[in-house]
Amino acid sequence: MKEEQPASGGRAFLKGAGATLAIAGAAAAPAAAQTIPLSIAEMMGRMLLGLCIVSPVAFADPPAEVMNIVREADIKWVANPLVPGLATAVVQGNPADPGKPYVVRVRFPPNTMSPPHFHPEARYIVVLKGTWWVGSGPKWDKEATTPVPTGSFVIHHPNKVHYDGAKDGEVLLQIIGVGPSATVPVDEKGEPKK
Repeated sequence: MKEEQPASGGRAFLKGAGATLAIAGAAAAPAAAQTIPLSIAEMMGRMLLGLCIVSPVAFADPPAEVMNIVREADIKWVANPLVPGLATAVVQGNPADPGKPYVVRVRFPPNTMSPPHFHPEARYIVVLKGTWWVGSGPKWDKEATTPVPTGSFVIHHPNKVHYDGAKDGEVLLQIIGVGPSATVPVDEKGEPKK
């Protein structure tokens, strides 16, 4: 790659491999331009500098009245008190607020299953990562579960007993519902534990 730069200043050109790249500047290179060899590192540095000067990139969030953005780095995970190893995070809303929507994420580490339970509200679930294993009824049989792969969608109907979790890999879920939300563990008869 060679840079052709006019002796009197103006626009610099990089030539090589049958292509010419103009670095931002003034007029075109004159026919009698001086040729100066450039290393690849010098060429890349000049191109990056040119991009920064020509099109500076500044990202700003849209106004909050237009949209709210929650980035993964802003999500606060907390240990689940009912299932050791399981973590939950509220992404939007408050699951305890009656009549208001909420979005939560649930992370199951490998070999973690929740025991049989139910929720009083309908829950709409997307599997974001891994294979989620689901079963139904009060008998906790981890081998009688159905695999639900990444990208799948599931509806937990209100007050229906189920159990779920991860087997050999981590699982990440996103759950949407309308509060108030609760997780009610059940005994082998399907009755709420006291």
